[in-house]
Amino acid sequence: MHTLTIHTLTMHTLTMHTLTMHTLTIHTLTMHTLTMHTLTIHTLTMHTLTMHTAAVDLTGSA
Repeated sequence: MHTLTIHTLTMHTLTMHTLTMHTLTIHTLTMHTLTMHTLTIHTLTMHTLTMHTAAVDLTGSA
């Protein structure tokens, strides 16, 4: 019984550890994806504003 108890506790600990690591990995990937998505949108927005400003400048100078 003692051996089974130790084994059960070990398996339980490993399971909890695996679930925790899995959750952290998913969370990290989610945050990374959101960050990349935000940066992409920000970059595209800045690029669009820059292009728009350049176009206005060209039109104004012409």
